[in-house]
Parts: sequence; structure tokens; C-alpha cells
Amino acid sequence: MGSWEDDDVHLGNYSEIGESLRGMQDASVGAQQALATLRSRLGGRFAGHAPVSKAMRSPYKDSTQIGISASGTFTLTSWSGSALPQVSGLTRVYKSFKPTKAILTEKVQVQWTNGTLGITTRSVNVPDASDLVLVQAFSGADNCFPNAPTEANGISGPTFANNSLGNGISWPTINGGIDMTVGFAVEDSVLYAIDPPAGYVQDDVTSIRVSLRFNLLGPSLR
Repeated sequence: MGSWEDDDVHLGNYSEIGESLRGMQDASVGAQQALATLRSRLGGRFAGHAPVSKAMRSPYKDSTQIGISASGTFTLTSWSGSALPQVSGLTRVYKSFKPTKAILTEKVQVQWTNGTLGITTRSVNVPDASDLVLVQAFSGADNCFPNAPTEANGISGPTFANNSLGNGISWPTINGGIDMTVGFAVEDSVLYAIDPPAGYVQDDVTSIRVSLRFNLLGPSLR
């Protein structure tokens, strides 16, 4: 059996161990208090169980629109060849824009001339732009068609009628500083868009002017 001095030594060791444990506990409490202070200063963004999320900004602004106008003047012989006559137009876009909806309008002005009555002119807005066929659409150098369209496989004007609200498009984005270019073939049905006035016949037609407006709507990019 050991002496009382040995007991003092053992008790001293236990005392030192206790002091060490208390020191570790104090350090832990201090670290937790420092972390709590940091969380408070950062607005609680790192609070326990806080969801990790990031607000994503939409790539689109409000919807916007552009318009393209085009016109061409023809005679009766313009439809006597193997290809339909065409009209084309373009517009420069200054802010990035993605067309998602298109509306097409058509106006026809016909002039007749004969030796008895002289010259007369009539005009009409053609319902659903039914004389037109979209055969070209480019966003800069990017073709908006998956093929090389012709008058045989282009998109007919009534597809873009203003009452065709269920039909949308998804064309390449037109970046700022780029031109949007479109071209339309004109069907020979335009020859009969307006009946000749009294005293005139179809052969008295001296000119047919076709004017269109192609309206594109969609979101502009941020």
C-alpha cells in the first residue's frame, strides 16, 4: 500500500486533468459565442437549417415588338414567268430580341387605264394576307427556317393572321446591331383582289402595288 505522499501525487494529477477539461470547455463556449456573433453580423444567412438558395434573375425583360414593311409594284406580266414575284424588307434591331409571335398584314393598290375613262385607282386590305407566302426569314446570317424555303414550301400568309393567336414562332435571337430580313412571294390571286371598276376590264390593269407589314412580338433579352 502506498504512502500518503503518493495519494497527494494522484490527487494532484486529477486536479490538473480537471483544469484542462474546464479550459477546453471554456474554449468551446468561446468559439460558439464567436460563431453566433458572426452569424448575427451576417444577417443570419448561415443560421442553422437555413435553405441554401440563390435568387436567379430572369434573362428576359418585358415583351416588346418590331415591325418590317415592304412593298413592290408589278404589272400583269409579272406572273407570266416560272417564278412568283417577291417583295422583301428588313429592320435593324438595337436591343437583343427573340421573336415568338408574328402577325402579317397586306394592302393591295390597283391602277387601271383605258382610252375612254383614263386612269383610276382602288385599294383594299386583303383579309389574312392571303396573297403572300413567307419564303425568307433571317436573323443576321441565321436562317429562321430549317430548310431553304421556296414559293412551293414557304409559309402562307394566313398562318400569321391576327386572329391566329394560337400560332407562335421560335426564331433565333436577333442581337443588337443585327438586321431582321424577310421576303415574301406574291401569289397570282392578287390579280383578283379588286374587281375592275365600272367601264374597266381586267386587261386595263397597268400596275399592282403590294404593301405588307410583318409585325414581330416577343421578349427582349437583358
